[in-house]
Amino acid sequence: MENKKRNLCRDEPPPPHLVGQRFVYATGLRYSELGRLRAKDIHQEPDGQVWLEVAGWSDTPTRKVPVLAGYEAEVLEMTANPYIFGNFQLYPTHYGMQSLRRAYARQLYQQCLKTLEAADAVSTVMVALGHQRRQVVLRDYLRLDGTLSDNDPEEEAV
Repeated sequence: MENKKRNLCRDEPPPPHLVGQRFVYATGLRYSELGRLRAKDIHQEPDGQVWLEVAGWSDTPTRKVPVLAGYEAEVLEMTANPYIFGNFQLYPTHYGMQSLRRAYARQLYQQCLKTLEAADAVSTVMVALGHQRRQVVLRDYLRLDGTLSDNDPEEEAV
């Protein structure tokens, strides 16, 4: 019998009735970040792009997280519902959360490739996810072979 590696990555969005999961899919936020998010942290640019202002911990700066294209109206609609914020029963468990963050990263990367070079697209994804290590994002989120990590200073120091 031939061993086949199962593809556990699913990039399809959750169904519409799973509001919390769709929010994570569209924003890529961590579970802890969802608990601190407020409606005032969601912004819309004049061109229609929606982004979240996500507060970091004491040693990390606030970051700007883009909402996936096509989900702007849905995220803005969710902000009108105060039940969404702080209601952790709506959000998936850690395992489900991580697979949604991974799908967000891959979708954002594909969207960025339309206007950016591959290395810049990876950098955009790193900022959106709140990761500083390029190799982690390439390997664990984007599932790329690491060919874009040649200029990662942390990897050169090893």
